[in-house]
Amino acid sequence: MDSTWASHARFGPIEHGIDVAIQATTKYEAGYGDTPSGVIVAGGERNLAALRRHSRISGNGAVSPPTCMRLFYRMDTLEARLDRHAATAERLMRSFEARPFVADILSPARAASLSRALRDLLRGRQRPLHRPRPP
Repeated sequence: MDSTWASHARFGPIEHGIDVAIQATTKYEAGYGDTPSGVIVAGGERNLAALRRHSRISGNGAVSPPTCMRLFYRMDTLEARLDRHAATAERLMRSFEARPFVADILSPARAASLSRALRDLLRGRQRPLHRPRPP
């Protein structure tokens, strides 16, 4: 699962049954565009062993020490930055709702959105992603 859309701070994919999660850390965790990086997280020893094996074979899996340092020192402001991000997105969505040229707004934060249904499904709130056709 690509977990970049929610950040691990707001959605824990491993806790929700995802075996392997890939997440870019450049946007939310780093907070700026100066820290290109990402993480891969595996749930369970079997998945972790496969991830280790693949990383050794492909040569991927190393982040530079300066990048790690920037990520570490910016983590303490992550929640505040995500709260601000969510509030700004909510204001923008309300503004766009009133525009006649906007047909729909797709966002997990909106109750009527397909993205919200997917988010709820992933969180274990079994809501169907589609409506069954009437007989």
